[in-house]
Amino acid sequence: MNHFAKNEYLKSKKPGWLCAQKRPLYAFGKLIRFYRKLLNDEENADSSLPDYMILVDDDSYYNMDLFQQFVKSWEEDSSFPRIEAGCLIKQPLHVGTNFSHPFGGFGLILSRGAIQNLMRPLHCNSNTAASSSIEETSSFLNHACQQLRLNWFGEASAFREGMSVSDLMDAHASREAYYGSDALSTSFPFCFHSDWILGHYMNHYHISSHVTEFKEPDPFYVKAYDYHRYMPTIRMGWSLGILYENKKKNPPRNCYNDGEKCPVGSQICHHLTTKQLKDIYDTEQRISKKR
Repeated sequence: MNHFAKNEYLKSKKPGWLCAQKRPLYAFGKLIRFYRKLLNDEENADSSLPDYMILVDDDSYYNMDLFQQFVKSWEEDSSFPRIEAGCLIKQPLHVGTNFSHPFGGFGLILSRGAIQNLMRPLHCNSNTAASSSIEETSSFLNHACQQLRLNWFGEASAFREGMSVSDLMDAHASREAYYGSDALSTSFPFCFHSDWILGHYMNHYHISSHVTEFKEPDPFYVKAYDYHRYMPTIRMGWSLGILYENKKKNPPRNCYNDGEKCPVGSQICHHLTTKQLKDIYDTEQRISKKR
């Protein structure tokens, strides 16, 4: 457990906190159903999906001018499936895990192509996935079905033919909550921190087609842990910030903009009060008027 959160941090939380964060998965399911309904409406079909969607906490600040500059710097347009974390937490290979997940409060940016991948129906018990005329779509659907069969987090029992990944996330989170170890003998309750389970679905189901590069702190890890073999599972970008070993090679950037540490001109900040949010906005407005 301490590979993903410090013991001191976990001790400050109430029992059950790790298992109580189902809402982000519910939200994905509900939002994608809403978009799917709009797509089925011919009048709204062309404009129903946003170019980009940001999943962010209500105590976080995003500088939208800098956000627009950021997405314009991408080589691909919004139709390309891409996900960026406002702050990514990456576990080094030598601790025995190859896992990355977003630091939720700093946000998760999804392009329109990534949103479309979340809503594509999966027909894993038939040949429908392989029959797509679009190679990229077919590759995504086939991989998603392969990942579902691996059933790493017990999600396969929640799957029904024709579900999308967002539907699966919703159904997975809808299981009975975890109340104690005794329940494990008779059921498979849902017990995941929302950041970790989002890391699983976004990475392992290849919602993003963008494979990101990171620099290991020591060449030994690259050789000993077959670094390049793990690369296809690293699907969330961290240009905005990463918490990882060797800060010179992998700078934290926005990850340090937390609480009182939110300097003027920051792109993203987390854990802010209502007053802080208002003060930052007012300051940015004054600066903008002077330009």
